Amino acid sequence: MDRVAARARAGKATIYRRWPSKLAMVMDAINAFAEERMPTPDTGSLRLDIIEFLTSFHEAIRGDRGRIIAELISEMPRNPDLRDALRGGLWTQREASSHAIVEHAIARGELRPDVDRAVLMEIGTAIILQRILLTGEPVDRAFLESIVDDIVIRYAA
Repeated sequence: MDRVAARARAGKATIYRRWPSKLAMVMDAINAFAEERMPTPDTGSLRLDIIEFLTSFHEAIRGDRGRIIAELISEMPRNPDLRDALRGGLWTQREASSHAIVEHAIARGELRPDVDRAVLMEIGTAIILQRILLTGEPVDRAFLESIVDDIVIRYAA
């Protein structure tokens, strides 16, 4: 709270009037972040839709946001309120977008109706999170395309 007050050039009392606790402040930030809707691409191609989805996902969590998300994720096992806020905000919004991509692909005949939708869309985001939060390896367009072509599309088949 001290750092937030310093950055805002406000007193701690001002910060505590708006947010009675660190958790309240973090939950407000999570909700604001979740409101930045991830687009739901509909290019007419499952491959291109997933590449665009992963590109948007990567842009949303890279840099300082990735570091902050890593810290929040590490706190989730100890803080059920934080866990619920992250799942209810960030992940629910991401799932809605990925669900629409899969449904469009099924309607176009690109996917079989019995495909495990969750696994299909978690593969790419999990690999991106691994790189951003753990290894620090670069995530560029060529890497995203290789995830889609070599892993996601093969899983879908």
